[in-house]
Amino acid sequence: RVVSATNVTIPAIYNYSYKTTGVNSTTLTSYINVPGLTTVSLPVGLYRFKFIGAAQSTSTSNGIGVKLSATTATISTVYGKYWITQSIPGTTADYQYDQISSNTNISSTSTASTSYPFVIMGEGVVRITSPGTLSLQFKANVSSSAVAINADANLFLELI
Repeated sequence: RVVSATNVTIPAIYNYSYKTTGVNSTTLTSYINVPGLTTVSLPVGLYRFKFIGAAQSTSTSNGIGVKLSATTATISTVYGKYWITQSIPGTTADYQYDQISSNTNISSTSTASTSYPFVIMGEGVVRITSPGTLSLQFKANVSSSAVAINADANLFLELI
């Protein structure tokens, strides 16, 4: 018996994964790129993103700011939801923020403890309208007081 078939085209799946290799700290109150969490040049499209990392502050009065931002890409839409714990997850309520533009300031106002890392999780969608790079950025909320993104923070993107 002869069976005929037609070619089936399977679309390519584009997944991007980035990880920090060391501790990255700053005392700046303006956003800077997290080393290791800047993408390659991404093509035009709608992407789902996820960030997972641990951070730490040198002061209980200093929180951290994070956001996904265009570095060389042009974006028309970004929406994300972020959760920033104040200390060990489960011991203190977290801060929850929505990122509704590339200029949204997403930050915890303080940290409950400097002895333990706190967790940052974020996820959302971003539409790239002109190819280029994106970066996860961070900042300190109090000038001259350090915050750090610990090693093994991850940024994932998927073209949807």
